Amino acid sequence: MRIWVLPVLFMLTLPLPAVAKSFPWDSCMDTGLKAYQSGNYQQAERSFLCAQHFAETSNEPQLDIHLAEILTNLGETYNAEGKYHQAEALFRRSLALKDKHWGTDNPALVRDLDNLAGFYINRGRSDLAEPILRHILDIQEKNPTSNPDDIATAVNNLATSYTNTGDFQAALPLYKRALSLDRASKGENDKNIAADERNLGFVYSKLGQFDKAESDYKEVIGLDREKLGNHPQDVVSDLDNLAQLYMSEKKLPEAEALFKEVIATDEQYLGPNNPDLVVDLNNLAILYRQTNRIQEAKEIEKRADQIKLQ
Repeated sequence: MRIWVLPVLFMLTLPLPAVAKSFPWDSCMDTGLKAYQSGNYQQAERSFLCAQHFAETSNEPQLDIHLAEILTNLGETYNAEGKYHQAEALFRRSLALKDKHWGTDNPALVRDLDNLAGFYINRGRSDLAEPILRHILDIQEKNPTSNPDDIATAVNNLATSYTNTGDFQAALPLYKRALSLDRASKGENDKNIAADERNLGFVYSKLGQFDKAESDYKEVIGLDREKLGNHPQDVVSDLDNLAQLYMSEKKLPEAEALFKEVIATDEQYLGPNNPDLVVDLNNLAILYRQTNRIQEAKEIEKRADQIKLQ
């Protein structure tokens, strides 16, 4: 799903005079950005704390906005380090500064709102993320400069939050809308279309609408193979989704064929002893047991155990 990968930090962009003005915290910010991008989060933290110190003791105009961006970068660094409470406090402080400067519905708030929502999602608190995500969608819909990708991402993220809380009825129309927006802006041959179809298939399966789920999963598999470069792990994941759906419908012969295809694909691309095969093999063993093929199940389980011991 298109949601909350590790952020790419950036400097705040404001209208500048003819000669760009330097600030006391610029050197610390530059060092912090480079350190973050290289994965050196401890150095990034020290550098952003340095920038924060200079900003908080400065008399520069528009200081609150510059400080807000420093706090956002520091918060994202804390989040990458697993310092979640510090990150949340900084996201909220940055958001308050920007809200005071620009107003509640300004697009400049989206980055911090998204950070905060992502923080809650990743901590298992989708209930706290939902109102934030609704606010983001409202801002994007009202913003005349928003592009379809911005709106589609906001719609998808809100749908994902509903999915995480088990509200599949609320998620369904949003995933449909995300698919419509992506089709209009990207055409059919795009990875986001596959992600949208995959999300719809999952929600339909949870709502017991198995025929629609099957149709969406098959569509995704077709996209994987015909239009998106036949990436093995995408194909394996989508074949497994369809196989699990067939298991739910008691279409065991169809599920068996797909589980075997998953195993063959993983063996081809990952090797015969890759740990990922353990799950594949156990899925097939479960099916064998459900069809009273106990000896075949035991043989498959034995192989899975041998892989785990390597």
